[in-house]
Amino acid sequence: MVDALLSRLGADGARRVRVASVGSGLLPQHLDGPAAELREILLRKVDVTSIPKKALVRLLADHCAAPDEADALYRLSSIKGKDNFRKQVHSES
Repeated sequence: MVDALLSRLGADGARRVRVASVGSGLLPQHLDGPAAELREILLRKVDVTSIPKKALVRLLADHCAAPDEADALYRLSSIKGKDNFRKQVHSES
């Protein structure tokens, strides 16, 4: 599942990254630490199978290169998109 996610994102799983907080958000303690391979972080420190929060969907939209996909993610994470979020995200879990 992690490899499929990395492929979909076009990300290099071997790239060393350090997780940092965004804005005024606090970084969860289990993510704080030295740089590590992205694939290892996703395998060992992040539950990629959990239902995502709207904040994550919004963050993905902020970094989406395809404008139509970004718009769809923004709509999904909006108050007006509540019903769609429930149908699309919760039904696929």
